[in-house]
Amino acid sequence: MAEDPTPGADAVVTRGEPLWRPGNNACAGCGMSLGLQWLDQALHGGMLTLVVPACCAVATPGAFPDSAYGVPAVGSTFASSPAVATGVSRVHQLNDEPDPTICWAGDGGTYDIGMATLSAAAERNEDVIYVCYDNEIYGNTGGQRSSATPAGARTTTTPAGKPEPKKDVMAIMAAHGVPYAATLSLAHHDDFMRKLAVAQTTRGFRFLLLLSPCPAGWKSEPADTVELSRLAVACGVFPLYEVFNGRRYRINARADGTRLEDYLVRQRRFAGAFDVEAARVAIKEKWARLEALAANFPTTDVSVSSETGHRWLRVLVEDRPSVLARVAGQVSRRGVNIETVVVRHLPDRSHTYITLGVDADEPTAERVAKGIARLDAVVDVESFVGEYPEQAAEARPDPTSRRP
Repeated sequence: MAEDPTPGADAVVTRGEPLWRPGNNACAGCGMSLGLQWLDQALHGGMLTLVVPACCAVATPGAFPDSAYGVPAVGSTFASSPAVATGVSRVHQLNDEPDPTICWAGDGGTYDIGMATLSAAAERNEDVIYVCYDNEIYGNTGGQRSSATPAGARTTTTPAGKPEPKKDVMAIMAAHGVPYAATLSLAHHDDFMRKLAVAQTTRGFRFLLLLSPCPAGWKSEPADTVELSRLAVACGVFPLYEVFNGRRYRINARADGTRLEDYLVRQRRFAGAFDVEAARVAIKEKWARLEALAANFPTTDVSVSSETGHRWLRVLVEDRPSVLARVAGQVSRRGVNIETVVVRHLPDRSHTYITLGVDADEPTAERVAKGIARLDAVVDVESFVGEYPEQAAEARPDPTSRRP
């Protein structure tokens, strides 16, 4: 490991090895394994602490000191990963460390056994990124049904097909009003990376739901994992969207007319007397509700007038480990809430614009901007009141014209 030369609280520890090292026992085609590799990419080599409950992600890496994890990882009981992550996060805060605390949990430890501590951590708005890799079964113990299992899917405990519909955990998290909740797909790399960047920049409890095909439990081919993820989005089974503060919705990808059967036929868990028409009706109802939420509570519905004090900070940064977390830390230290985040990577691949919607008056926003400007990875900071950044025609300065 190497130390960033910046002294004091903003020093960042980097690592020279992958988060998910070779030698793990994950199955071929495991969506969880690919998700961990993408998580590593999103962190740009920065340090983090993983908290993993009982699931495939705690069984497949092996035991200390030969674990496949290349970062500090804490194994917790099935029900307690958000509680353990709370303790780890509080220690990071006491030590003024920017490294994120990330829960990496399956659907059993999220939708079911861990729901109580998940709800408690969300209600307290703990500074934790919670990622649920949702393979829609208890994959580590033989493939039993969970409340994430979709209606009609056959598992070891529902051999005739599960009669109940899948629990809407995103709606539950939105009801908690967490700062950020989003769905992720292994077939949408840029969307995945952008949402991880938003999660790193946001403070408080962040919930990310990753559809994670499991060849063993889904009775699918290992080579079809990414394609199944694409088909799930394309046919409308798994919407890609974001929820900010439980109030504002943004849909990232809509169904493109792909037939539901194209998704189902690649999984033998849906073979037999599966009611395709009932599934279509359920998908249509799900989308009607989501479209209504996005139309009535859009992400553009934010105050931008000087009277209400909502302002924007546009920060130009070098792409470096933990830079997003460090920027967010400077904001939270001044007691300011980040309400909206837009991340845009520049063509040079070495610089990024982070635009933050902050709940602050002008003097406070200026103080926050000065604190951010002191970070060594920051090239430029601008405070302004105006239109929502994704709609505004922004004049972006050339990074090479700024200070190094």
